[in-house]
Amino acid sequence: MIYYLCGPDGFTLQATVQRLLRGALPAEVADLNTTRLGGNEVTAEALRFACEATPFLADRRVVVVEGFFARFAKARGRAEKGEPGDGAPDSRKGERDAGLADAVAAYLSQVPANTLLIFVEAELPPKTGPLARALAEAGAKQQFFPQLAGMPLVRWIRERAQTSGTSLAEGAAELLAGFIGGDLRTLANELSKLATYVGPGQAIDVEDIRTLVSQVAEANIFDCVDAIGQGDRHKALNAFHHLLEHGERPERILALISRQVRLLLQAKDLGQRGEGPEGIGRALGLSPFPLRKVLDQTRLFEVTALEGMLRRVLEADVQIKTGILESGLALELLIAELCSVTQAPRLRAPRGVVSVPANGSPRRRWAAETTPRRSPSTGGR
Repeated sequence: MIYYLCGPDGFTLQATVQRLLRGALPAEVADLNTTRLGGNEVTAEALRFACEATPFLADRRVVVVEGFFARFAKARGRAEKGEPGDGAPDSRKGERDAGLADAVAAYLSQVPANTLLIFVEAELPPKTGPLARALAEAGAKQQFFPQLAGMPLVRWIRERAQTSGTSLAEGAAELLAGFIGGDLRTLANELSKLATYVGPGQAIDVEDIRTLVSQVAEANIFDCVDAIGQGDRHKALNAFHHLLEHGERPERILALISRQVRLLLQAKDLGQRGEGPEGIGRALGLSPFPLRKVLDQTRLFEVTALEGMLRRVLEADVQIKTGILESGLALELLIAELCSVTQAPRLRAPRGVVSVPANGSPRRRWAAETTPRRSPSTGGR
């Protein structure tokens, strides 16, 4: 039997692989009768050897192959778009890949009946070509695992909480989904941690999540950066103080702000190059929730403003590490300055704000019109 399992929900996909393994082999001999191959390791000979090895103290064997079809996805994409290759080396590689695809396709119909062959892939199977035909002729079972979102994700969280021996209070599942998104592996870990925290039979409420879930800090950084993008100094400082109240150190908050600005710059650059949301998410390694927030925030800033923000973050980091400014004060000044330059072509300090050079002493930048002047009639008295 051949399975082709694919999709962005790697947590459920891997759980399905484990379920198939448990159904095929007794636990005590499962490791002895399971072979795992990476996509780049696969040759027709290696696949044949793994599939036809004699089972040890069992009736079946399982072979799990991860990422084999992905080897051909890039070349297939170029071919479908009608794009040429990159010269002779690329042509030779294409010929080798084509030969490998043909050889593996020819073997799929010969996989022994007592071998369970599982292909694990990120993308859907090919629609054309020898591998597509071979999968169809071998009667391969295909299953796609989409990224959960919205109400299906909330239902999954509630069901997972029940399997962890707990339940969720009103609004808790929605809040958890908002903080973490569709990363089911992280959700499962956080639910397990929360269940241990509240104790057997107790419900997890909103405050438990705000106290324990590590993504809360990231969510508050999103709030802070949103407020900076809107020029809302009061809201941005409130988000900063909220992080401090929940035990975050100023140095870590600065690192989170720095990371967020870098993500915005990278996302902005990728978007200007024509990359879509999925491609940006893959390039930045972001799950759906933070990706959505990053894409929303890129609309608030010009590239020049983001570059200036990154320079100012670096300056604040140097000020803290060299002891020029206390960390809390440096962060407050930084946030106040960043709020004043939203979508400005250049980063500049707002009037009346202390600007401290990284290698010097504090100085005050005052606008000329805010400087006290002597009255002509009184002589300043």
